[in-house]
Amino acid sequence: MITPGGYVLSERTLTMIKLTQTKFKMKIKPIRNEADYQKALERIEVIFDAKKGTEEGDELEILAIVIDNYENENFPIECQTQFLPLILEWNKWA
Repeated sequence: MITPGGYVLSERTLTMIKLTQTKFKMKIKPIRNEADYQKALERIEVIFDAKKGTEEGDELEILAIVIDNYENENFPIECQTQFLPLILEWNKWA
């Protein structure tokens, strides 16, 4: 889907954003540029140790998906930070 700002977002990303805004009342927004990307990475650092099933744990998981989507669309695979696999692995052990 193309947003009013002209950005292409996957259906998965749009669904996760809508869910966070309605159900969890989180303030996760689409990552549209480098500044948004850096802000998202900074937030990940703050909540990285959040416990699974908590509000911050849910935010961490959803934010990781949004970051992963942005990286897949904007960076060659060798430049990705690969946050999503880290978060998924973390959830197995939490």
